[in-house]
Amino acid sequence: MRRYFFKALVVLFTATIWVSCDKDDNNDDNQTEDTFKLSGTASGTNERPDPVTSDGTATITGTYHKENKMLDYTITFANLSVAASNMHFHGPATTDEAAGVQVAITGFPTATSGTVSGMETLDAAKEADLLAGKWYYNIHTSNHPGGEIRGQVLATHD
Repeated sequence: MRRYFFKALVVLFTATIWVSCDKDDNNDDNQTEDTFKLSGTASGTNERPDPVTSDGTATITGTYHKENKMLDYTITFANLSVAASNMHFHGPATTDEAAGVQVAITGFPTATSGTVSGMETLDAAKEADLLAGKWYYNIHTSNHPGGEIRGQVLATHD
C-alpha cells in the first residue's frame, strides 16, 4: 500500500511541475511583436550626390513590424519649389551615398505641400537594410528630377 501511495505522490508532483512550467506562462511569450519607430527629416542639403538649394522640407513617421514585415509610414512635406512629381524609398546607402529605388511611394498629392501615407511588405534583404539605417526617402520635382529633398530613415526599437 505504501508503494502505491508513493507512486501516486510522485505522479501528482510531476503533474504539478509540468502544469506550472507551461510554455504560455513564459514572460517572453507575453511580449508583443518587435516594432520599430520610423523617423527622419528631409531637406535639399541631404540630396546626394549633389546637394540642392531648396526651402522644401519633409518628415517621416511610422512603424515597422518585424512579425509581418509591414512598413507603415506617413510623410509630410512642405515648401517644394514646384509640385512633387515622384517619391521613393532608396537603399542601401549611407547619408553620403545615392542608391537605387527600393519602394515607390504612391498616392502623394501633386502639390508643393502635403501628406502621403502607405504600407508595404518588405522582404528579408529590404528589412535588414531598413533596420540598419540604410534607407532614405526623397521627393522629386520637375525643377530637381534627381530629387529636391532627401531624408535618411531611422528605425529605433519601440
